[in-house]
Amino acid sequence: MNDDELRHSLFELARAVGVQTEYWDVRGQHRVASVEALLAVLPALGLPLGALGDVAAAWADLRHRQATRDLPPVLVATEGDALTLDLRLPEASTVDGCHLTLVLEDGGTVDLGAAHFDDRVGQLDDFNGERVLTRRLAFTGDWPVGYHTAVLDVPGHGVLERPVLVAPSTVAGPPADERAWGVFAPLHAVRHDTGAGPNVRDLDRLGRWIGEVGGSVVATLPLLAGYLDHPYDPSPYSPISRLFWNELYLDLTDLRETGDPAAARARLTAHGVSDELAELRSASVFPTRRQADLVRRVLGAAVAEAPATATLGDVGGDGGVGVGDLDDYARFRAAVAATGTGWHGWTAAQRGGDLSGIALDPDEIAYHRVAQAAMRRQLGDVAAALRARGQRLYLDLPVGVHADGYDTWREQDLFARGVSTGAPPDDFFTEGQDWGFPPIVPEASRAQGHRHWRDCLRHHMQVAGVLRLDHVMGLHRLFWVPDGHAAPDGVYVHYPREELLAVLAIESHRHDCWVVGEDLGTVPDEVREAMRHHDMLGMYVTEFRVPDWPGAAPEAPGHRVVASLDTHDTPTLAGFVQALDIERRVDAGRLDPVAADHERAVRHQQVANLAGYLTGAGLLAEAAAGGDRGAEPDAPALAAAATALLAESDSAVVLVTLEDLWGETEPQNVPGTPVDRPNWVHRFPATLAGLADDEVVTAALRRVDAARATARARLRPATLSEEHR
Repeated sequence: MNDDELRHSLFELARAVGVQTEYWDVRGQHRVASVEALLAVLPALGLPLGALGDVAAAWADLRHRQATRDLPPVLVATEGDALTLDLRLPEASTVDGCHLTLVLEDGGTVDLGAAHFDDRVGQLDDFNGERVLTRRLAFTGDWPVGYHTAVLDVPGHGVLERPVLVAPSTVAGPPADERAWGVFAPLHAVRHDTGAGPNVRDLDRLGRWIGEVGGSVVATLPLLAGYLDHPYDPSPYSPISRLFWNELYLDLTDLRETGDPAAARARLTAHGVSDELAELRSASVFPTRRQADLVRRVLGAAVAEAPATATLGDVGGDGGVGVGDLDDYARFRAAVAATGTGWHGWTAAQRGGDLSGIALDPDEIAYHRVAQAAMRRQLGDVAAALRARGQRLYLDLPVGVHADGYDTWREQDLFARGVSTGAPPDDFFTEGQDWGFPPIVPEASRAQGHRHWRDCLRHHMQVAGVLRLDHVMGLHRLFWVPDGHAAPDGVYVHYPREELLAVLAIESHRHDCWVVGEDLGTVPDEVREAMRHHDMLGMYVTEFRVPDWPGAAPEAPGHRVVASLDTHDTPTLAGFVQALDIERRVDAGRLDPVAADHERAVRHQQVANLAGYLTGAGLLAEAAAGGDRGAEPDAPALAAAATALLAESDSAVVLVTLEDLWGETEPQNVPGTPVDRPNWVHRFPATLAGLADDEVVTAALRRVDAARATARARLRPATLSEEHR
């Protein structure tokens, strides 16, 4: 083949393994994958491809795998429906007498008998001379939701086994008449008057406070383990693992895993940290490194001083809450501490899992085992306390993990090499984004029955009553950026969405956990349709829903959404009003002055539209809206009015960003900025007790609760029936 023919064959090969070779970006530009990008991405998907001349060999390898794949690697059945199997055998084979047994996850069995075979359903393929016929077999039966194993006896071909996901048709979600509300508060931002903090107990304190005014949801940022020393990456969206918690948020006064709880409290004074605790509580920004050092000193001393009767030897396993091999994780963390580097800098043997060549500190291993056991227990206690009051903890599951983290080390066959996850160019990031996370290889996840995905969900849902999926489009496709390439050179890789959604539905129902998909208005229609089909909650963010033509009203939220004014990645409402995000993009060199002037004009019109609509609806006083002079609206008043508007809507859940209620202008995060920018550190100006005494804040929350009651009262039986379908 000449070069043109090879390139054409390369593109066909890419499409055959789920790579999208072209797409339209948000600006309407048609982008086609480059040969260089495909030659980098396809090997990461397991194809033997190093140069354009290897295309024929790669095709031969793929066709052989296709010809010898008798069953899909994962089977999916919806609860109550028939189980269908696409069985692929040589053309001359018969399927007469195929018999299926389902081995249930609890060890029981269900005999599903012989298959029903429709001669009209079948596809004949020729894989390099191997003629293979795909036949569809159907089995009816009654089996429970869960993770089972199909054992198919095919006469003349032996016994085939595959994992079967029997899933509910939808994820768990709020009832049709739910009109809940809650608050969003980054845990690092919360202050209280006593104790070591911030810590997970603050989520319970927050729940008790908002419960007094009717709130039932406590939302926060991811609480997963992170690198807090060397290497250092404080972002909650770059965790070491999605299976272990961040010891940064331990309540150091409650370390019963090391012995007498009273001794743990006394240790705070004995090690001279009480004064430091007071300083940390009063700091205007969260000193991540100092907090991590404090936890290290206190918990390390507790482990070292633990009496022989302490339960240090008994905190392995799942600690009662959570999944993952705790001892394995602790040894990994000890290895990182001993080497001072991530695992990619280790020897080949160490990268492969053999840590015998590293002098692991037993106290370091014990430190991480105890830290995880304590975090699991404390977070479990908080979740139970919230549930007992009829409240739910709302957590966020990041789309990826740190490239040098535990998950990528332990599951090296699962994560792709030579590529990272990112996003194509858009209006905010005209050069695209490279997030640095290695993506999961779709076929590798299927080969393990999506065990890792299940464990990540289970880890969160055992404590969360609501789980938001960061970048929900990742269930359908992810943007892969080859190493050494600019983000616009990336390509989309498709994922087995029905299988991933089946696992999501199983875990969601088992833990009564509502699911929210991060949809900020830019996901494809197919993603949004799948969310509706599976009853997943979407998102409504006011800042994205205010039109910019004069006099336009903000779009109204739908019902199956979590509605809020903003998110952790957007400007606060006060920052939005003042266009501070535009100024930051100019300062970062991502927006030229001419374009910035246009965006400021657009923003001014959006703010005027929002303030004008709220004033006309009687929710905002004209003086607070800026009056006839076109002055800047009063940000806290605008936030209270706009939140009340959301609360009056039919949205299932309304989240109040507490910082908006006092006109905070500093965002928690500015996406795309380097690690040295002060992201994820901004704290509330007052303690929880101080906020509870703040008349402006409390009045705004009571206003939300009253508006939610009005929304519930507006419901009619016919409406409930229609919405619940």
